[in-house]
Amino acid sequence: MKDKGNTDELENAKNELKTAAEVPNVTDGKTKGTSDKYDAAKTAAEQAVTAAEAVISDINSTTEDVANALAEVKAKKAALEAAKAALVDKVTPEQKTALGNAETDLAVLGDADLAGKTEESKEAYKAEVTKLNAEIEAAKQSL
Repeated sequence: MKDKGNTDELENAKNELKTAAEVPNVTDGKTKGTSDKYDAAKTAAEQAVTAAEAVISDINSTTEDVANALAEVKAKKAALEAAKAALVDKVTPEQKTALGNAETDLAVLGDADLAGKTEESKEAYKAEVTKLNAEIEAAKQSL
């Protein structure tokens, strides 16, 4: 026979998870990778809700069944919240344009501009410019 207190707690947790999974447009404007992870967590949450509903409605559910379903619902809710927090905004057209102009905006000093500087500072400057250019190229590739 079911323990009413346990099913009440499961019912409440299930309802909270269901509400969290039903929030519309959560992934709008987010990157595909993070949206896919959120969608997978949402699907798992919806499956946990369905499983919890089955346990709640089954008159033969044991206290252990209820406890297992409650643990699963809580785990899926935590996973859904983590996936939502991990969503990353897509690059806007303005940001993409600005990134495309970064090389022009970051005018590199030539040898004449570095005249009178120590050899050590020249090498440090050139190494930093090389590093920044590599980061710019990597950022362009990720678009």
